[in-house]
Amino acid sequence: MDSGGANTFVVEPKDEEKFYPSKVRKLIQEIMDDKLKNETYDANNTPNLAEELVKRIRSKVRDSIKMPRFKVAVQVIIGEIKGQGCKVTSKNLWDPTWDNYASYSFQNESIYGVAIVFGVYYE
Repeated sequence: MDSGGANTFVVEPKDEEKFYPSKVRKLIQEIMDDKLKNETYDANNTPNLAEELVKRIRSKVRDSIKMPRFKVAVQVIIGEIKGQGCKVTSKNLWDPTWDNYASYSFQNESIYGVAIVFGVYYE
């Protein structure tokens, strides 16, 4: 029965519907490796590339993993490799019992990419 977004008083996800970072990370890795392996850095194309990756990752996570009570947010960062270091951090207010994230970093000779997928459980 579809609740139409109304509260169903389900206060925790079923085991098979939890956000498992290892499963999500595999999907991110497949997409990032496939899309970025032959890419070279182009400042004009980077915003479009990041947006495409966000859409592909979000779609793959939603379609491949059954997590109906999780909101999924995706963040992708792409930059040029010029001998520098890069650290990506985030700060969130969430329930550590159910909410989680998965991330993957990619690097070739020209570019680096970092993708983070956040899964936030809602009742």
